[in-house]
Amino acid sequence: MKLRIPRLIIAVSCLASLSILAVLSASCGGDDEEATPTLAAATSTQVAPTAVVTKPASSTPATGAALTVVNGDQSKTLSLEEIEALPAKSGWGGMLTSSGAVKGPFQYKGVALMDILATVGGIKDGDKVKVIAKDNYATTFSYKQVAEGDFVTMDAKTKDEASPDGEVVAILAYEENGALVGESAGPLRIAILSGEDFITEGNWWAKFVVKIEVGS
Repeated sequence: MKLRIPRLIIAVSCLASLSILAVLSASCGGDDEEATPTLAAATSTQVAPTAVVTKPASSTPATGAALTVVNGDQSKTLSLEEIEALPAKSGWGGMLTSSGAVKGPFQYKGVALMDILATVGGIKDGDKVKVIAKDNYATTFSYKQVAEGDFVTMDAKTKDEASPDGEVVAILAYEENGALVGESAGPLRIAILSGEDFITEGNWWAKFVVKIEVGS
């Protein structure tokens, strides 16, 4: 009995070990066979992409619209063609920039500010005229500057103050040296006509003018 019990235990242990090995062998596969996992088929629903087209904002002004003039409850919108049909004013004008450089004098053609303002009733002594560019930059002129040409004028060569023989007049220019005012400043800009040899301060030479307002 002392010998049979250990042998029985050993036999049972061996059988258990063989059973475990058989299970492991069946589940792992042989050395020459790669275990192939079973994957659930992935189900996907393809949605056709939808193209979203964003129309860029137009940089072209409204057809025919070039300038709006406002005086109190009076307002008028003028096309470039209508501005060109008004009495034209031509002459020489140049500017002294804030950096001290001289530009011009060049030949300009346009309409006197007084004639532009006449389309909305004109101006009176004490009024101020605000010229507004498309980027909302504004330049304000006094009545005397618009009506009487009251600007500081300088010799184009020496930059010293000097008085021209002819009149000084602020115009809304649409031509420079015989060509339309380009995209770098136009189609409309302010020019101060003062003579072939004279210049004025550059801060009055507003570019990209789109609106003129009369105030007090």
